[in-house]
Amino acid sequence: MSHPILSICIPTNNRVDILRKTLNSIFEQNLSTDLFEVCVSDNSRTDETKELIQNEFSHIPNLIYNQSSCEGFLNSIEALRLGQGTLLKLHNDYSMFNENSLEKMVDIASTYADEKPSIFFSMGTLKKIDKLQEYNSFNAFLYSISYWSTWSSAFSVWKTDFDEFELNHIPVDHMFPHTSVLFYFTRKNKYVVDNFSYVTNLELKKKGGYNLINNFDNLYLTMVERLFKEGCIKKTTYKKIESAVIKFSASWYSIVKIDSRYTFSFENKSEIIKKQCGSIGVVKFYMYFTLYHLYRKIKQLIRKE
Repeated sequence: MSHPILSICIPTNNRVDILRKTLNSIFEQNLSTDLFEVCVSDNSRTDETKELIQNEFSHIPNLIYNQSSCEGFLNSIEALRLGQGTLLKLHNDYSMFNENSLEKMVDIASTYADEKPSIFFSMGTLKKIDKLQEYNSFNAFLYSISYWSTWSSAFSVWKTDFDEFELNHIPVDHMFPHTSVLFYFTRKNKYVVDNFSYVTNLELKKKGGYNLINNFDNLYLTMVERLFKEGCIKKTTYKKIESAVIKFSASWYSIVKIDSRYTFSFENKSEIIKKQCGSIGVVKFYMYFTLYHLYRKIKQLIRKE
């Protein structure tokens, strides 16, 4: 039995209305079902998603659904495990495919199927690179994508590479399991950043529920620092990412102060940042926060006028 070229692997949890729109955006595209499959891993504690699949998508031959008992972001690994395609593409349940974009993604997978470089689908977020950029070292690759390496919907892995990762029983970070996989493959001959905008993200009613500072300024930066200590990246790359994460965290602290849709917490922020980034990191965080917050407050006032 032949396998598809591409597996779209979607972890989901109680987002039935959003998942429906995303699945429709995929299956409404004019593309042979032999070329791709969609794998949905549902770790919710209710049957709403299961009923959606049974009632509205049971006729789709290349849709695989599974209920998982795993916790939180580990569902990303469960979604990848369902895939049998040559390339496994992790995909957020709130990211609708734009018209004809799925065919382009399949073409990219086909183009690189022999070389099997790491492919990062940055979806137009990297403003300073071309639509398709190739790198011959992991250091150059990570320097380019920076902290976006945490973004699950940009992640992909070849099925053969993922099987190797699983076979070696490599532990994954519970908050960034896909990043653990990405950081395992530091010795490839080629890395690819595809900056084409494949998707349009749907607006979420709520997002958060965890300590953003601990996740990014502690857990993630510790992972990146380990790469530096192991000689996989240069100090300049680590420092660039560290600075970007501080700026990113400060921006979100400002957003959460204004927008109640987001429920990230920032407990012990100064202590966490100081431990990983030093006192200068704390000063940078509050400096960026002040600038972002002032900017957003001014925008609010302008909109009210």
